[in-house]
Amino acid sequence: MDLQGPLTSGFLILEKQSESHAIGHFLNEPLHFMPLISGYIKDRTIPTINTLPVQPESICLLNNHFYPASLENRTFLWFLQWMLPGCRLIRQTLRKKDGTSVKSIQIVDTEHQTITRFREEQEQWNASTFGETKLWEQLQSIAKVFTDMGRPEPQDYAIDIKGKSIALSCKSLRLHIS
Repeated sequence: MDLQGPLTSGFLILEKQSESHAIGHFLNEPLHFMPLISGYIKDRTIPTINTLPVQPESICLLNNHFYPASLENRTFLWFLQWMLPGCRLIRQTLRKKDGTSVKSIQIVDTEHQTITRFREEQEQWNASTFGETKLWEQLQSIAKVFTDMGRPEPQDYAIDIKGKSIALSCKSLRLHIS
């Protein structure tokens, strides 16, 4: 079962407690496996900026802002994919005709068909959201929870499987993932 998204990966150790109960934890070292293909996995269309309405504002980010630097941090990416299942990252460097380049990082929420784009021009990052939901506000909330929890590492997470119910827990956070 694919318990996580495409941002980063890990290895889960499960210990059977009874016929219908298992608990587990993740190893800290990232391991990369080819995902299994299943007929039960819902294939979502990945939206593009050109197909979504733009929200009216672009936010200029301060140099010490949590984003976009945190999108290079594997520990945060681990947390983000649990908090925003199905999200994807798209990184681009666009070359302009004048020879300068523009860096772009997009967080794509496939479930809600929304994108927040971080774009760097002239050493300044801006954030813009495309689509109907408030993904930017959700990303800020996720960053706050991650920071308030002390920036947990993958080995700080635990899995609890009871019958068909799967829950992920980490410190005070508990997410039901099935």
